[in-house]
Amino acid sequence: MREPTLEHYQTAARQLSPVPYLVSDAGIEPWEPPAGHPARPIVNKTAPHLAAVECGQQKAMLDDLLRKAGEDVYVAGHTLMQRPDGSLWSWAPWVKQVTNGLLPRADLVAFGDNDDPDAHFTVTWEDASRLAGHALHEEAGHDPPRWRHRGWPDNDTLALLRAHAVPLPPSG
Repeated sequence: MREPTLEHYQTAARQLSPVPYLVSDAGIEPWEPPAGHPARPIVNKTAPHLAAVECGQQKAMLDDLLRKAGEDVYVAGHTLMQRPDGSLWSWAPWVKQVTNGLLPRADLVAFGDNDDPDAHFTVTWEDASRLAGHALHEEAGHDPPRWRHRGWPDNDTLALLRAHAVPLPPSG
């Protein structure tokens, strides 16, 4: 039943969260089926889909708001990809030529230089945050959260990031 619900969520004009929730004495929390539960594969897709849709709507709103305010800010996209096994992963770009950017949280951060296509590499969000955290500052008032960066990491930080580079997962 979750697969049709997820498909409906993606095409609905007014989207409600596709994530299943559990009501308990502690409150409302996302439901995570136990390992081996037949609903687990589809439930594991709901949170990434929710994040992608919310980040996309936020990007469109911020792009419009910043353009109207005359601010030159690159609002990075949040791209959702599917592996051959059906599981999902996401990425967001950090581009050298961007001097004022807002980055969403994603599984991977893709570092790129428009002047040197061979210089592209990816790291996990955790490594980007840990190694280049001094260049990323969480912006208040954004939900989902966004991190501001004003330029490119220095050479020492880039060397550390490259040392932690990971390959892009296969897409299917």
